[in-house]
Amino acid sequence: MAAWRDVLARFHGESADKLMAGALALAPAVVKAEPPIGVQSGTEQGVPVAATASLAQTAALDDTTRPLSPLGPQSAVLRGERVLAAAALRDIGRERHENQDHCFAQVLFCPSDQRNLALGLFVVADGMGGHHDGGYASKLALSTVVQTVLTELIAPVLGADRPTPQPILQAAVQAANAAVHEAGQQAGSDMGTTCTAALVYGSELIVAHVGDSRALLIGGGVKQLTTDHTAVGRLIAIGALTPEEAHDHPLRNQLYRSIGQQASVAVEVTTTPLRDQTHLVLCSDGLWGLVSEANIADIVTEAPTPHMAARHLIAQANLVGGHDNIAAVVVTLPTTGEARL
Repeated sequence: MAAWRDVLARFHGESADKLMAGALALAPAVVKAEPPIGVQSGTEQGVPVAATASLAQTAALDDTTRPLSPLGPQSAVLRGERVLAAAALRDIGRERHENQDHCFAQVLFCPSDQRNLALGLFVVADGMGGHHDGGYASKLALSTVVQTVLTELIAPVLGADRPTPQPILQAAVQAANAAVHEAGQQAGSDMGTTCTAALVYGSELIVAHVGDSRALLIGGGVKQLTTDHTAVGRLIAIGALTPEEAHDHPLRNQLYRSIGQQASVAVEVTTTPLRDQTHLVLCSDGLWGLVSEANIADIVTEAPTPHMAARHLIAQANLVGGHDNIAAVVVTLPTTGEARL
């Protein structure tokens, strides 16, 4: 420490003690951030007091009276723009002894046509709770999807290619099914999982899906992009049951299509153009079974960041019961709908 003070003094022509005093005066105090009610606390991160005060002041202002940022008018404009951002969180809930949900979120910025193309890959996998090794199955499915997409899609984009994303994402989920099925055969296990994978690719959103986890697109309402591959979901689709009647139906969690139960599986794939939508949510039934779509939309649109939205969603699910594992991926979609910087 003494040697460092001497170097500072030599370069700045001031006394080392004066420089050290100035540095300490500029260093912000740190306080602990408390987790929200209903969420188990994990590793806590320090939050500068100055940053906390700034957030509180910003929250107290409405959009019409927000002052210019100290960094200038450009930063004030950027603060009102949505950019592609995401958070993935999971929680064991209040009744389970093992967390069999896994989730993943990654935003990548790749050079394309003189600008950066933002790509987002998001996955939720919910291990089948009544089956052996459900947690292993969901983790294996998720890692297989991620590895396949990185190899077959992301790497070529980095090399200036533009591969077609739909068949790649579909093949990734099929590869996950093959991997889980093979692992189950080798272990003599009936392991299985759901798998819902979403890819933001330019101005398109591609979803590949098996099971009863859900993808919800928010903006001007809530649109469920996935089908529940359950007995009750089939009854709703043919009009034999209403969603309200299905909520407490004894067959609500009985899957007729899942990852790993058969050597091959039909993967549901949808493509949606991104225009004015604001958020995407991927979640397991531990969330959507307890928190309504309207409530989910309110939480994610009011939260300042995807991470805070995901924590609030999990806290809400725990508050109203938390009887299952909970996985939530929250994605903020770009303002323009075109995932570019």
